[in-house]
Amino acid sequence: MNIIKNKIKYYIFFTFLISWLLWLPGILQSFSLIDISSKLIFSVGMIGTIIPSVIGLILLINEKQLKKAFIDLFRFRLDLWIILTILILPLAITITHIINIYFFKGIVPVITEAYKIPFQFIIILIIAGPLGEEIGWRGFLQSKIKEKYSSVITGLIVGLIWVIWHLPIFLIKEMPHRKMPLDQFIITLISISIIISFFQIKTKSGIWPALILHTFVNLTMEVTPLYNEKEHILWIIANCVLFLIVIIFIILELIENIQKSHTSTN
Repeated sequence: MNIIKNKIKYYIFFTFLISWLLWLPGILQSFSLIDISSKLIFSVGMIGTIIPSVIGLILLINEKQLKKAFIDLFRFRLDLWIILTILILPLAITITHIINIYFFKGIVPVITEAYKIPFQFIIILIIAGPLGEEIGWRGFLQSKIKEKYSSVITGLIVGLIWVIWHLPIFLIKEMPHRKMPLDQFIITLISISIIISFFQIKTKSGIWPALILHTFVNLTMEVTPLYNEKEHILWIIANCVLFLIVIIFIILELIENIQKSHTSTN
């Protein structure tokens, strides 16, 4: 257990240290303390976003052979749970827009060039966050923490760490996070982290639930941004829907634990 704790500490320390150092020039630039090209700031900033997976992969390879690490990370099993993983966020966003339109007089979202969405999904998956983060956050960190805690608590812990890691990005004017409401962003990340944790355990499909759900979150920001409307009503509604999903998962986990306890006593 001490070995696992040490690995978790090493992972968090080096992930935060390297990412934050790479983001530091962008922060200094945003406060006019240095003068560097915006393109360079953005490029270096993007490198910082892949550090979670780089550090996670290094630690995983240290534990097992490269081939075994990739098999564990990217194994895939098509079942009901993975189908639910694919459908749950599009359904949640659809419900969000319906509530916004009928109860808050929101605008009907217009998606132009919808045929591009599958290509956007693939591009976002590979270069805009999910693959650069989830090998580390879920492939390494969550896999260690879940050995001691339930899926919900594991998701909460990883979610809080995930949130803290993101915070410096909000200080960089070249990054899209600068325009987002921090409070709603935090709620979204923690909720999504718990949902990811639940599906990771249920699907037995490596980090695919994390990749799919993380990509859908980022894709939503591209296709129908949640932070463009006045007072961020749409994002608030979306977080309420996500919170309801989390409550459902907590209830399901409690029922499952009660059934296991009942079975073990018989």
